[in-house]
Amino acid sequence: MAYIMSQGFVKKRLKSPGSAEFPSMAWDKTDIRISFDRSTDRSTGLYTVRVWVDAQNSFGAKIRTNYIVVLKEARPDNWTAEKV
Repeated sequence: MAYIMSQGFVKKRLKSPGSAEFPSMAWDKTDIRISFDRSTDRSTGLYTVRVWVDAQNSFGAKIRTNYIVVLKEARPDNWTAEKV
């Protein structure tokens, strides 16, 4: 779920969100790296998603961009991005 939610946060920052193509979960798992960090200082853990997106830039050229999103699940179906 963290991977799917990260896509929405990334799309909000793209010039052409409708052109965004993310690797599928069935893709080679080396392309999608998700880690979970539960710190003793936090009651909830943070998920870090590292992956890429192909999307059109302002000139219409499709560009591959690596991204990292740090997010947490505040409650079921309610996620917040700590860093994009």
